[in-house]
Amino acid sequence: MKSLETIENTLETIENSETTLPASEAKRKKQKGASAVEYAILLFLVAIVLVGFGAGIGNSINMVFSQIQSGLIAG
Repeated sequence: MKSLETIENTLETIENSETTLPASEAKRKKQKGASAVEYAILLFLVAIVLVGFGAGIGNSINMVFSQIQSGLIAG
């Protein structure tokens, strides 16, 4: 009857693994949610940096065009 015991143990192992499967799926979904939040924070920080640099670059470009205009008027 050793084979019957082996089959029972195998069935018990399968049953246990099926009950843990939804928990691992829930964990995987939770990890995906966390990564979405992280991407949102990263996107927000990149937007802030771009706005900050945009103002500085805008002033520099304006100065360059003013110098070109002054050179054209004087020349």
